[in-house]
Amino acid sequence: MHSQCIFLIILVFQCSLFIPNNAVKRSSEVQPRLLIISLDGFRHDYLNEHELPTINQFRNQGVQATHGMRPTYTTMTFPNHISIATG
Repeated sequence: MHSQCIFLIILVFQCSLFIPNNAVKRSSEVQPRLLIISLDGFRHDYLNEHELPTINQFRNQGVQATHGMRPTYTTMTFPNHISIATG
């Protein structure tokens, strides 16, 4: 009985995380959004070897790093992402 009560409390708490909070003041300005697509271990020339319509659409509507990127090898996702975030 005690474990069922704890389970129910945890379930209610987790469900409450997905309820939108209307108390948060929304800014009237539209904030720019940034989407970084990181393809760890993916060479730059792979994008030109195959037809990738969705990725090409992102590239055409945004920017792509073409020079100056020096990823760490052997590829390790966390250090690569930290170097992107910190410069």
